[in-house]
Amino acid sequence: MSDECLVSIFIEFNDRGVISDRLEKAIPIDAQSIVEGEYFPFWEFDRRAPVVEYYDGETLELSYEGKKHACRVGWEPAGIKRFLVHNGYVQESARIEIGLVSIAYHIPFDYAKAFRHGSFNALIQNFLSRQKAAVPSFAIRYYLWSVEAGENFFFLSDDTIEKLRTSAEEGNAYALYALGRYHYYIRPDSRSVSIALSAFIKAYDKGISDALAAAALMYRFGDTGIADREKADDLLMKAIEEGSCFARHIHLRDMILGSYGVAEDPESAKRMLDCMIMEDGEDPFLYQLRGWACQALSSICDAKADYAKAAELGSISFWLDRAVAFSVDEDGDIIDRRVYLEALDDGVANRSSQCLFLKALESVEDYDSVSQYEQYTRRVFLIPELERAAGMGSISAAEMLGDIYSNGLYGIAEDDQRAYEWYLKASHLYSSSAYEKLFSMVKDGYPCAPWCKAWFFTIGKGGCHSLFQRPA
Repeated sequence: MSDECLVSIFIEFNDRGVISDRLEKAIPIDAQSIVEGEYFPFWEFDRRAPVVEYYDGETLELSYEGKKHACRVGWEPAGIKRFLVHNGYVQESARIEIGLVSIAYHIPFDYAKAFRHGSFNALIQNFLSRQKAAVPSFAIRYYLWSVEAGENFFFLSDDTIEKLRTSAEEGNAYALYALGRYHYYIRPDSRSVSIALSAFIKAYDKGISDALAAAALMYRFGDTGIADREKADDLLMKAIEEGSCFARHIHLRDMILGSYGVAEDPESAKRMLDCMIMEDGEDPFLYQLRGWACQALSSICDAKADYAKAAELGSISFWLDRAVAFSVDEDGDIIDRRVYLEALDDGVANRSSQCLFLKALESVEDYDSVSQYEQYTRRVFLIPELERAAGMGSISAAEMLGDIYSNGLYGIAEDDQRAYEWYLKASHLYSSSAYEKLFSMVKDGYPCAPWCKAWFFTIGKGGCHSLFQRPA
């Protein structure tokens, strides 16, 4: 592959407040010429180029003139420099941006750094591309951690999903497991449940014990029909005995929360986690779980260090917990709003869908007390941000969009079709409250597809509410 990076020069015009721009020049850069610790290649805009601080083929970090800049494949480019251009008629300036166009494959590849930077596409594709060669055990665990966290699947590219499919068809056990997790969490196909279970069984038969834990969750939540807790527990215990980290994480969570027949015992769970972290300080899920245990035993303030460490080690979901823990008191009340908003910004920068959801809600906090024009500008901002958060996996954002269209909130016209679609999306992501709202719409006469009616009936038979807890 070549030309994975693109330097773009835009000319920006400001004619009495009317701003426009045009692409003046685009410079393609081959990934092989981007080297950590060296200057960014082919820089022609001043004497000193940006320094490449980090690059893994999907994420690029640069330092330039005392500032840090970052970009990743599929996201906005980084604005590096802006300078005035002489023009006697309008205010004219040049804007230089650096963006990543496609994923590059790096040798050698640092799996730990890629995981911490959230470069899950690069990590998965590099891992699967090297399966014919010997893969070290530390690479395997970062791959398994990448596909354990369900929210990560919302950031996988079409190319990565296709790589999973083709590798799974070739019988690759790790690809089978990841493809099963993708279908289980995202549900892109009407047959996703059966595809997921089949993939887990095949992956387990090939030696992936985490796949047995994933299958156990399907029986626990009733994805295969009626929930079978006894079978789920048997499979989970067997996976733990066979060394599954995923199964161990699930069981510790059950101990902390006292769920699914496991006695609530956060104190014992914390002692176990203390020992595990001493043995393996790189597992972000262990810090997550210890943070939960500390919060259960005392308050969220005592979980600060663990939530921060989990986020630092690559856990996207715990950027929200980090934001809350660093800005509330022991009663859960926000004590420093500035710190809270800055923490949400950090979470958004690290792709936390829930941080983005809460940031979007900030725009309508005092909606009724502002002018009509201000209401309009906030409304225009709110919907795209909620849609973006929902697209990144935020159940809350999907359900909120359903509420907005169902009830005509914030001056937006009621739209039953859009409300139905968003409630359906949130229900597929295991929101029991969205499921109830969806069911109420159908009960009140809103037309739905025959498969959806059968879905309601099947879930109802299995005892609906317990099934809609977010899977691990």
